[in-house]
Amino acid sequence: MTPKQIVKRSSGTDRTSKVRKGYLRTGKHTYKRSSRSADASLHGLARAVKSARKRSGMTQAELAKAIGASQGNIARLESGQHAPSVRVLQNIAIATDSRLTIDLKPLSHRRFDMLQTTRRHFLEGAAGLAGTLGLGNVRYATAEEATAAAAGIESYVWTRPEYDPEPSLFTITDRTDDTVTVETIDGVVEVPADPKRIVSLGWEYISLFELGLADRVVAVTFTTHGTMEDMLWGAGDKTADLIAAYADVDFLEVGHNGVDLDVEQLMLLEPDLILSSPSFDYDMEMLNSIAPVIRGTAHAPMVPRACIRDYGALFGLDDVATTLLEEHEAYAARAREAVVPVIEGKKAIVIVYYPESGDCYGYASYYKQNGGIFTTIEGAYQLQREMNITPSSFIEQLSDEKDRESYAVPFSFELIGHVDVDHIFLYRIGDSYDVFVNSPSVQQTVAGGAGQIYDYDPPSFGFGLGGVQATLTWMVEQMTGEAFG
Repeated sequence: MTPKQIVKRSSGTDRTSKVRKGYLRTGKHTYKRSSRSADASLHGLARAVKSARKRSGMTQAELAKAIGASQGNIARLESGQHAPSVRVLQNIAIATDSRLTIDLKPLSHRRFDMLQTTRRHFLEGAAGLAGTLGLGNVRYATAEEATAAAAGIESYVWTRPEYDPEPSLFTITDRTDDTVTVETIDGVVEVPADPKRIVSLGWEYISLFELGLADRVVAVTFTTHGTMEDMLWGAGDKTADLIAAYADVDFLEVGHNGVDLDVEQLMLLEPDLILSSPSFDYDMEMLNSIAPVIRGTAHAPMVPRACIRDYGALFGLDDVATTLLEEHEAYAARAREAVVPVIEGKKAIVIVYYPESGDCYGYASYYKQNGGIFTTIEGAYQLQREMNITPSSFIEQLSDEKDRESYAVPFSFELIGHVDVDHIFLYRIGDSYDVFVNSPSVQQTVAGGAGQIYDYDPPSFGFGLGGVQATLTWMVEQMTGEAFG
């Protein structure tokens, strides 16, 4: 039996069927399908060309004529099917009144220091990983720490933290018929009691959709142009409904650090409430001059329960929020029950692997920020918080040594045998899956030998409560081999 035969793939199930272009159905859940067939850098170049063309107001035919090419060539270039020469790029830059810049960055020194990125950039490097989550709290472990953690695996006992209740995003201190007074991390702000035009500068729009408030959202921010399906993150089996609900929403393009917001466009939208997170470094004085701003204490994707609870209270929808949370807890409880037969006494973890540098990152079961206990929605939330599965003692001890300041703990690939788990969910980064699972070192681990390494693509499941449930469904099915939903 070859390594590939003993490793389970997310696409290898009879319960999976294509339901529409770009989507995948497993059981009752529909997931956004990710396209990774072409080189990530080429896709990035394609997006840049398309963005420049649209910004200049040109059609593909007009751009083709301006640079002496065919419309078909431009179409292939913008779809990532063709790699243009530098001369062609220079001509495109001139035609679209743009500046061409080319940069080379070392793969072995990627840092987790970006604060915002797009869905596709999320899968293109370590910087994108932390960027999408809106966090800059990933650190590098020293060799001494790694050695100490490896030596202490047998004696280490994981203690499940008090995940509940999730830290509040803000505190409502007063309410009248017309206004609500809210205490935020930026101070006390008075907002309309019944806002009709809301701008979401992070991913708050997912929770607003789940609460039935999508019709009030007039704009969300993203870092690149593209289709609505490219820009909007999903919400599990409600992804298609979410996209339809935001059919008329405006997109405010921002820079990769959550800055360079188009203020004039924002003003033209005339919002009466702006929602954001502490992860994005906007000019708060400027934003407050346009509309009242509520910036939560945590990044919205990290606290889906708190978003439903607190936004529900803000908009007077406590009953709706309570129902959503009760339904979600019932779903999570069924997931916990379903995995007990196969996971009892065993461990599971999410790992990110970069073949170019040999770096690995294990997700800790929780981390501390702003005085609260958090866990990343990219897998630890589902495995440790929702299904109560024990994580790797090796990763947990590394995290403890730095007082839980990081949500992802780096370690050398040579130490992969010390990651004491029975199930590994390998976060999809380019072609890392095949390289990882076919490594002799990985095959000698418990997870590798048992064929319990899963090709895990978090963005395809989405965020919010729906995204968590979709991820739980897939994880349960991978570990048990049984349909769940």
